[in-house]
Amino acid sequence: MRWDQDDRRQADFRQRLNIPATDPYFADYWDRVEALGLPIVWHVNDPEEFWDADKIPGWAKERNWGYGAGDVQKEQLYAEVDEVLAQHAGLKIILAHFYFLSADLARAGRFFDQHPNVHFDLAPGVEMLYNLSRDPGASRDFVIRYADRIVFGSDLFSNQTVEQGRVRAGLVFRWLESDDTFRVPPEADFLLGPPQDGVIRGMSLPDDVLTKIYHDNFCRLAGERPKPLNVGRAIAECGRLAEIAAAMSGVAADDTEAARVAQSLASL
Repeated sequence: MRWDQDDRRQADFRQRLNIPATDPYFADYWDRVEALGLPIVWHVNDPEEFWDADKIPGWAKERNWGYGAGDVQKEQLYAEVDEVLAQHAGLKIILAHFYFLSADLARAGRFFDQHPNVHFDLAPGVEMLYNLSRDPGASRDFVIRYADRIVFGSDLFSNQTVEQGRVRAGLVFRWLESDDTFRVPPEADFLLGPPQDGVIRGMSLPDDVLTKIYHDNFCRLAGERPKPLNVGRAIAECGRLAEIAAAMSGVAADDTEAARVAQSLASL
């Protein structure tokens, strides 16, 4: 599979690094995060259709975002997560994009039952909205049942326009709060695909469930107020990460994302 600057496939990063999450390389990291009780947002896997040449959406196929037999497989990634959680049951993990299990609520429920500290976020992955819209009643029942385990997400990123951000977040709000049937609007960013890709059906969730998703669950995990930032230490850490990123990627340290963050912090 081709790799370029526009490639956003998550599993590619795991493949290029070629170090499983269960490797001793990460052992100190998992131990420390668990001991500190730090909440971690962990993006594992990609939409299930990325592994199926007949189902991958056109916007992703155009960018060569599909996976083949020679790529790391999604079940391998799931197995690594299971092993990490078995060894570190106290981890506070938020798995992004509904853990890409929106097409299999029975499996999602078993996963929640097996790992009581794990949460899913609702950042789309537009396939999540389509999958959970196929049977909105069953999806609504699932979300209500596991309301303490789900947090809001929008997957906004820094180079989006304000309007694209409003559209993306608004889709999730409308899906959660209303009983509307609607499509992705044409002004949405390309990662949500064209409107004709599918129909979204709202779940009209109860107010107490919405409060948990929007506020309570995140605050329980992360705290009511942000912690103060030690800017000097943050800059130093970004510099350390920039050197690591440069060694692993061949990109100059000053051109890495970590270095750009350090520059932004230095201007505060």
